[in-house]
Amino acid sequence: MIEVLILSLMVLIFSFIHELGHFFMAKILGIKVIKFGFKIIPIPHFFITTPWIRNKKNRMMFLFAGLALILLLFFLFLPLNFKGVELVKKALLIQIIFDTNPFFSDLVFAMIMPLNTENNATSFYEIYKRKYSKHKFSISWYLHLVLWILIPIYLIKN
Repeated sequence: MIEVLILSLMVLIFSFIHELGHFFMAKILGIKVIKFGFKIIPIPHFFITTPWIRNKKNRMMFLFAGLALILLLFFLFLPLNFKGVELVKKALLIQIIFDTNPFFSDLVFAMIMPLNTENNATSFYEIYKRKYSKHKFSISWYLHLVLWILIPIYLIKN
């Protein structure tokens, strides 16, 4: 029971670190950070809000900064083998599962969002919903889903 609580706390800390990746990339790129916060629903998580990033290269760098920081931490911890590090590795893998899910993640945003916002759309989520409905069940979506499912399988086996 205590291990589950520690693991949950670690995942929350890695969620914060993920968002710090976005925050630092926004600062590097000169993008205004509107809000850096914490929400409890649907699951406890940190978030960052910025204006729409029109430059595609900057948007991709911003979107992948969080996952890149988590992957860097994972590969730094991977060769280590001491008491407690296995729990850290599990927490990082769980964070990677969250970060790469094929339903609502930075990776999906990068794959489906248009270069510019659409003038007739009322919100980012309206655009996302329309684009995602076209993307869902496509070949790339199924490939993403299969690769994503392999992460928890790896986690369970190890």
